[in-house]
Formats: sequence, structure tokens, C-alpha cells
Amino acid sequence: MKITNIHTTTLKAPLKNPFVTSLRRVDTLEDLIVIIECDDGAIGYGEGAPTPQITGETMGSMVACIEFIKPHIIGKEIEDFDIIIKLVHTLIVKNTTAKSALEIALYDLKAKSEKLPLYQMLGGTQTKFRTDITISMGEIDKMIVDAHDAVALGYETLKIKIGDNPQKDVERVRAIHDALKSHIKLRLDANQGWTAQESVELLHALEKQEIIAEFIEQPVAADNIEGLKYIKERVQTPLLADESIFSVKDARRLL
Repeated sequence: MKITNIHTTTLKAPLKNPFVTSLRRVDTLEDLIVIIECDDGAIGYGEGAPTPQITGETMGSMVACIEFIKPHIIGKEIEDFDIIIKLVHTLIVKNTTAKSALEIALYDLKAKSEKLPLYQMLGGTQTKFRTDITISMGEIDKMIVDAHDAVALGYETLKIKIGDNPQKDVERVRAIHDALKSHIKLRLDANQGWTAQESVELLHALEKQEIIAEFIEQPVAADNIEGLKYIKERVQTPLLADESIFSVKDARRLL
């Protein structure tokens, strides 16, 4: 199975409700679709969303990255999968979303070459799992309405976007917690919006009210590793890193 062509297209779709975090507001979904074709007719698909506030990538830079890598892997056999993946990650540094989209398409092709669903090729056997739904940051009354709507749809875990105003963030979480008054689980995501000291103070304030989230995601700036350590040592609420990790190397550094 030889790679014969790689091209891209874009997908745009308006969101029913805007996706709002402390970093950005998204009203329209915009994704880059990567399509890899092989000589036997097989096609692999991958996708990635430009998020300049987090990865530094735009749609234009992602397309440019794919075009840069493209001539180096056209003509390669998908059976040389590990070699191709290494090329994707060593030909150009950073550009993580573009390379991820390309890698997804390559994994799609690899699974098709083995005549397996991708999840089976990766060793997984679980066909169902529980997920959460995000409640965008906004005015408290609107967030409560969105939370009730999510519960009505059957969601049992809500991820609450916060991070633009520390004091208001506590009020948001408390109001949603009190409004639901049920077994609903809460996850918090500040998207780098707090300092380490603010994080400890705000989480302590919630913990004193017996509001302990499943986790607090990326409370401080992505490069503030010491801040993450400072928080972890001082609160009960589990800590989750997101924007701080772009590679296995980053994950090991945090551990």
C-alpha cells in the first residue's frame, strides 16, 4: 500500500452555542481535514483545529506544514509506518496540530491495511465510555441554564469553563453546584486563567464548601510548571495539565 497523494480541505460549521473559555470565543468550528490516498484506492482521513492562542497554529500555517512534509512521505509504503511517523515528527519541529492531523490519517490507513477498526489495532476493546459536556464561560444565570439543559440530555459529568475572574469563578461553580443538587459530577477548566496563589485560594474556598471537583484543569500558564507543583502540594482537588503538554517528553517532565 503506497502513498500516492496528500491533500487538504477545510470544514466550517456554525455552533449552536458559542464555545467560550478564558482564552477565546468560538462561534464557528473550523477544522483542517487531511486526506491521504494510496495506490490500492485506500484513503485515510485526519483532522485538526487551528488554535493560535494555545498552539500558535493558524489554518495557513497548518496547510504550509502539511505541504512541507508531503513530498517526503509520498511514495512511501504504509508498511513502513514507524519510519513515516518518525519523519512527520522530525522533519519540522512544533506544528503539533498539523502533525497530529497528518498522523491521524496515517493511523487510519494503517488500520485499513490490517483490515481492522483503528481501536482494535491500538489494542482497545472498550466500545462505550462516559464523557462530559462543556459548559461555556458566561454569566451565572446562563451557565445554570446550560447546565440544566446538559443534565436533561443525560450527561452526568459537566466540565465548567472558568478563569476570567477569580472571585466570579467561585460564584459560578458554587451556583451550578447548588442549582443541580444531585449526583452530577463537576470538572473545572480555568484555561491558564489563574496564578498559582489564586488557584490555591479559590480551590480552598470551594473545598471548604465541600465542593471538590473531579479535577481542575490547567489553572496556570502553560509554562508555569512550578506553579502546578505548588498547587498540587496544597489542595485536595486533583490537578490536570493540558496546555502544558504537547509531547511525551512534556508529560515526562511534569511527572
